Amino acid sequence: MVTYPIIVPRNNYKGKDVKKRLKARGDNLRAAVIENAINTLLQAQTEPVQIYDYHHIAEITGLSFGQISELCYGISGSGNGFTACLPQKA
Repeated sequence: MVTYPIIVPRNNYKGKDVKKRLKARGDNLRAAVIENAINTLLQAQTEPVQIYDYHHIAEITGLSFGQISELCYGISGSGNGFTACLPQKA
C-alpha cells in the first residue's frame, strides 16, 4: 500500500544520446503530471483504504493507460493500479 505523498520514479538518463535524452525529458514531464494528479486524489481521499486504477488516472490526466502503467510501475509494482491508505492530516 502507498500513502501520500507518492513520488513517480523519474528517468535519470544523462548520456549523450539525444533521442534517449528527449525520451527521458518527456517521461519526466509526464511523471510530474501523473504525480500531481495522484497526490491530489490522495489528499481528497476519505476512505481508510482506497483502490486507484490507472484507467481512472489516464482519464484525469489525458495520458494513455500504457504511459500511466509504465511510469507508475515503481509505485506499487502493479500494472493496473495501486491501493492507498488514508493520508495523515496534520
